[in-house]
Amino acid sequence: MFLFVIYALGVWFAAFRWRRQLLGWGSLLLAMWGLHLFNLAHARVADALHYSDMLPVFRVLMYPYMGVVAAVGVFLLAMPKDLRRGPGDCAACGYPVSELVGELGVGTPCPECGTPAVALAADRPHRGTQRQHAQRQHRQQRPADDRQPSGLDRLDDRGLEGIGAGQDRVVVAGEPLDR
Repeated sequence: MFLFVIYALGVWFAAFRWRRQLLGWGSLLLAMWGLHLFNLAHARVADALHYSDMLPVFRVLMYPYMGVVAAVGVFLLAMPKDLRRGPGDCAACGYPVSELVGELGVGTPCPECGTPAVALAADRPHRGTQRQHAQRQHRQQRPADDRQPSGLDRLDDRGLEGIGAGQDRVVVAGEPLDR
């Protein structure tokens, strides 16, 4: 009985190891073909030893087993090859820590796994080129008054009313909106 479990784990390991590759699909097809051959061999042995009346009991167990092995194998083959972390996510567990770093400051460890803030995905150039990473770092290190003005700041500088903070009216496209 343990051989069926070990066989399924081996098939699933191969499917996960070579996911999204032709070798993974080939290993799953080979494994399913092997189970089909085992089923046929068992039928021949049952005929030779005169216990064919017990064959349906074996098949009631074998067909669902083959379905589960195939379904889990296809699921594992369909998983992404590289589980990328987004910017601001913990590099170890994927927990979104960008808001925490903003609230608690730089150097805050991940609350899920305790990874130091140095290993955050936002600090690593795993997406894009090295140049894009350097530009992102440069934007983060600039003082606030050195940054480009936002759209609201530019509108405020042009003298449109209602855009600045603390105004009672809001102006959209030159027309005031009543609240």
